[in-house]
Amino acid sequence: MNEVDISEIENALKTQDSPTELASYLTRLAAINSYRLEQLKKIQLIKPKIWLELKDETSAKPRTDKMVEMMWAFTDNGQAEIALTMELRRITILYRSISKRLSALETEFRMSKNL
Repeated sequence: MNEVDISEIENALKTQDSPTELASYLTRLAAINSYRLEQLKKIQLIKPKIWLELKDETSAKPRTDKMVEMMWAFTDNGQAEIALTMELRRITILYRSISKRLSALETEFRMSKNL
């Protein structure tokens, strides 16, 4: 599961309108979301230890929280955390969009049955 999966879904949404396909995309997005949350959890579990090391409270002048956050963001784990957070937001937007489209298709279907 990677960037390609999400991009494929985005591209397919431009042409796909099948409820079955849309539901399949929701399932794929849920799986990607779950996997990315697990990756983010691992990073966030080690973040406090690294953060405290970066803070260096034993020195004569400990670093400010803002400075430590900037230093954290510069680490590989910090970069991964930023990227995962952005990807999770992207997944949420796509998920909501597909859910709304499915709801609209369901409403159209029900209305056509009543005619």
